Amino acid sequence: MAFVCSVLNAVPPSQEKINFLSEDDIELTNEELKNLELAQQFMNSDGVSVLGNNGVVRFLYGQNLPSVISAPLQITDIVLQEGESIQDVQIGDSVRWTLAISQSGTSENATAHIIIKPSDAGLQTNLAILTDRRTYYLKLISKAEDYMTAVGFEYSDNLQATLNAYKKARIKKAESKQFEVEQGITSNIDNLSFDYRIEGNADFRPIRVYTDGKKTYIQMPEDMTFYEAPILMILDKSNDPQMVNYRLKHDRFIVDKPFQKAILYKNAGWWKQEKITITRINNEQYRQEVTDKVLYELTGKGQ
Repeated sequence: MAFVCSVLNAVPPSQEKINFLSEDDIELTNEELKNLELAQQFMNSDGVSVLGNNGVVRFLYGQNLPSVISAPLQITDIVLQEGESIQDVQIGDSVRWTLAISQSGTSENATAHIIIKPSDAGLQTNLAILTDRRTYYLKLISKAEDYMTAVGFEYSDNLQATLNAYKKARIKKAESKQFEVEQGITSNIDNLSFDYRIEGNADFRPIRVYTDGKKTYIQMPEDMTFYEAPILMILDKSNDPQMVNYRLKHDRFIVDKPFQKAILYKNAGWWKQEKITITRINNEQYRQEVTDKVLYELTGKGQ
């Protein structure tokens, strides 16, 4: 045992690092230096990543050169797009990094996986994955303990396709959803103005007020049929109440003309009882905001 110790102690604590690469270098032209700088800008640029399901770190494909962090005695799973088929995989350091190709799922819905594992910490190399849809370039880094369990990708074409489908569905629904002005009568929402402000918290507060330029419609809560309907009066420029021709049809007051201001009230004495004030706001921005809100309610929740 003493002999073994003496032999071990005879080994120098450190040795010069052996460089297997030639010290010869090639001088680059200005054009080559420029191209190299562009490549380095891409490799060093910041990218957007998000945390997906099961702890998968997801990179936006093609935005930059993603860095995948691995550790010895641990594996990192590189998850590709569902249905994507691997054609070839190339790694810069095939000696100190091991990789295996696997898949989850079956048939056309199979998902390809590349499992990587470094043999040591402090390593850095790159990886190219060639598939039937695209080519991935990644930077591989090994740390002593820190690592990513799994990484995947978000694809801009998928995101755009999803967004386009969403917009198309919303537009189609909005176009096919005619606004019911009154029961049995519909109109394109572009022909209506919803630019009325409703003030007050009585139980007969209208859902919305709108006009087609000839009549004004006050849509009331659905449960209004179970209680006494309020009285409607128009206010003139002096805020004095004026009688107006209107009728109540199902859940809507239908006034035979447009108005600037009106009140709904119950019981005697309009000025001191429960009341709701309705005021038309002659402002294009307000008109657009209210119209957008109505469109959202119609396409998102239904009328």
